[in-house]
Amino acid sequence: HRRLSFAVLTCVLAMSASAEDAWDDAKARVYAAELASSLEALLADSGAKRTQSSAVQQRKHEAALIDLRQMGRMADDLAQKLEAGQGRDQTAPLVRQISLQRETVRFYAKDSSVPAATRARVARAVSALNALEALYVTD
Repeated sequence: HRRLSFAVLTCVLAMSASAEDAWDDAKARVYAAELASSLEALLADSGAKRTQSSAVQQRKHEAALIDLRQMGRMADDLAQKLEAGQGRDQTAPLVRQISLQRETVRFYAKDSSVPAATRARVARAVSALNALEALYVTD
């Protein structure tokens, strides 16, 4: 039985965004809503709460879940701000915070493992975050 570590999946969160995407309010709202809902689904997934094989891994895994919850709250806040008409300049600091938060998730989750269904939820969140970040890239 092969399990990919949660860390490998969260490393994908660090993928670079494409600078080619121009700002689009509608896309930003869709991607922010997708990120918020995918993080909510991930946190509700019993696989994300799987007991780890050692006490140290369990503590780190729980810390990663705490940081994921914080990312979820920030993603909800971002979605609300975009829905209220705030644009790139007003919401960029929040997107930066979300991007920084994923670094702590990666650090704490590096030794965690999750089932395939949970990996699929991680991939959905990764996709939404990457698409959202692409809109915020400025040259």
